[in-house]
Amino acid sequence: MYDFEKMSIAELEKKLEELKDSLEDIEEERSLVLGQRGIHLSSSTVGKYEAEIEQINKRINELEELLRKKRCDWYFVLNRKMIIIIGIW
Repeated sequence: MYDFEKMSIAELEKKLEELKDSLEDIEEERSLVLGQRGIHLSSSTVGKYEAEIEQINKRINELEELLRKKRCDWYFVLNRKMIIIIGIW
């Protein structure tokens, strides 16, 4: 498991793209597998896809929230430094 808190904004953005690509691949695979006719699939197979998709969506949401927070923190620090430089702070 990754420690997202320690990652930079660029690393988080890259990881987010990887997760979105993975989600797209899994959804495509699920669509192909579940769309086949004449093949019986167990409910555990369907559940496996649902659980995997849910887990990836959860990680995507966590990363997006962390990115928002880190960008906001970075923006505040940048603005504070600019204010200090011009002597308003």
